[in-house]
Amino acid sequence: MQPYEVKTADGISLHVQKWNQAEYNSSDSNDSNRTLLITHGLGEHQNRYTHVAAHFAADGFTVYSYDQRGHGKSGGPRGHSPSIDSNVEDMKRVIESIPHENLYLYCHSFGGNVLANFMLKVDCATLRGAVMSSAWLKLYEEPSFIDVALATVMSFIYPKFSQNSKIDASKLSNITQVCEDYVADPLNHELITAGLFKSFHASGLWALAHANELHTPVYVLHGADDQLISPYGSREFAAEAGDFATLKIYPSTRHEPHNDLVCDELLGDVSRWMKLHSAP
Repeated sequence: MQPYEVKTADGISLHVQKWNQAEYNSSDSNDSNRTLLITHGLGEHQNRYTHVAAHFAADGFTVYSYDQRGHGKSGGPRGHSPSIDSNVEDMKRVIESIPHENLYLYCHSFGGNVLANFMLKVDCATLRGAVMSSAWLKLYEEPSFIDVALATVMSFIYPKFSQNSKIDASKLSNITQVCEDYVADPLNHELITAGLFKSFHASGLWALAHANELHTPVYVLHGADDQLISPYGSREFAAEAGDFATLKIYPSTRHEPHNDLVCDELLGDVSRWMKLHSAP
């Protein structure tokens, strides 16, 4: 693992890691001209994706990941972002720091929201395919009009006002150890600011409204039993994206399919899909 830092437009240090392919790839096939960038969800960090990185490194990818602003070992107030545009710009800067001639993105939940907006707003000619995992497009329990109004007011008055994100760790996976490890992990946090919530709630709905403008192949996956982020958001996005989207809803699976009982099946599905969308 090779860590380094990338500076954001507003001077925050993002903690980026390159996963050493040689540690995981023992086969003779080495398709290292393909690069995969992994982006995590709200309140967590990139090292919770070690097994995902290992899988794709063994597949021959050069794998990178990073802690989003306000998360993990990156700088910035915990759980805060000025706007979705800041996170999209952060992703652009990380991509510019890595080989990206044949680029693939794997982004989960909060990171999936960033991915959807990146694909719809940024012209990245070398992006060959992307994976949206349980993307935050619609919450399982949609906020009330009053909640949105209060967040709007607070994001204007004091956007860094933070509160508990109310993520119930027991809803992450059917595997008890995954949930217990999440709670015990000191790099995880339970904070979300008014500014982040207001922007990301709106940007998820914006992505749904503009999904028919997508021109990048995307594998849209979600757990059928996700009680944090609504699977219907993923269904709607895939339907609007048409032939550019491949949808897979995994039965009896919660919010983190890559950390649930279907993990091996899911990673195999994604590997096969990526091979179908490799550059000639």
